[in-house]
Amino acid sequence: MKSYLEGFYKKSIKERQQLIFGEQLADFKPLLESGGLALPKADRILENVIGIYALPLALAVNFKINNQDQLIPMVLEEPSVVAAASAAAKSSYKNGGFTVKSEKSQTTAQILIKTSDPDNYWKQIMQNRDELLAALAGEDPQLESLGGGVLGLERQPLNWKGHLVVNLMVDCLDAMGANAVNTYGEKLKQLVRGRFPGKPLAAIITNAFPGRTTRARAVFTLKPRAGLSANQIQELFMEIYTWALHDPLRALTNNKGILNGIGAVALACGNDFRATSAAVHYRSFSNSSGLPLAVWEKVGKNKVQGTLSLPLALGSVGGMTNFHPLISKFFKFLNIQKSDSLNAMAACAGLANNFSAIKAIAVEGIQANHMKLHNKKK
Repeated sequence: MKSYLEGFYKKSIKERQQLIFGEQLADFKPLLESGGLALPKADRILENVIGIYALPLALAVNFKINNQDQLIPMVLEEPSVVAAASAAAKSSYKNGGFTVKSEKSQTTAQILIKTSDPDNYWKQIMQNRDELLAALAGEDPQLESLGGGVLGLERQPLNWKGHLVVNLMVDCLDAMGANAVNTYGEKLKQLVRGRFPGKPLAAIITNAFPGRTTRARAVFTLKPRAGLSANQIQELFMEIYTWALHDPLRALTNNKGILNGIGAVALACGNDFRATSAAVHYRSFSNSSGLPLAVWEKVGKNKVQGTLSLPLALGSVGGMTNFHPLISKFFKFLNIQKSDSLNAMAACAGLANNFSAIKAIAVEGIQANHMKLHNKKK
């Protein structure tokens, strides 16, 4: 589907719906107007449900990802995020758009073991590795039947006397994988209990998602604005980016802007945006005390190139993706079948929002366009 839609924001809601859905609009319209979730279904998601809380569902336009046009669904309350993402994507479109690569769909469970001799305990685990992994087979038959399942074990570096942490890696295919890895982790905890000298205490997923990185890159064109040449804006842009390299307070806010896009995509696609945020912040603060997540550099005199590398584990199956009527129908409409597609959309939205925020701070200030859109709510 074509994503480069000039003036999409100027159209009425009815015109936007007709442009996007065409002959399928009649099937989508009831879900779009109701939010797609009835009270009986809502009551199956949470405890103590008393109603349904609605947020706007929007589409970020103008995105090209790996040479394919892509509309990106976003749900959030901040008005300028979708506009900023769409404007940034437009600046990258004629440069080829975004190039994205994702690592395998690995999610990790951690098993905490209390032992007087962690080195020996780990040695015994390694000596019995094949037997332990074989005993984990069958814990998630559906995942394993599709080609997923346990990948292996590793020791987590730990400066904690008398304790060992074992990482259990699982290929979760197109799922985020929390339930699967927790099941495998708890089984491994049972398998080692009483077998080696020590006491397994707990098993739980790590939302750091090591080994599940998505990398997005794009070149954005800068245009003269507010009496400044493109080259002057480029220089100012790089100054604002470099500020975040030297100041963790600025870096944190810089990265929050990236999460504006990522979180909005995760929420729109029925994924755990809290786990996603945790992974993003872990990556930042495990990397030289809170550096900016995206790396920027000059290209010529009127362009900048951004590269964003993040641990992302959005799932295209499981959880709300199958349960929520609007999400599942929207996935089919947009042909979202693989987790890689969702991770790519989230990473690109994050990079696009980072570009727009830095440019706005450098040129007219962050409030100029934000407040214009914010005041529409009054």
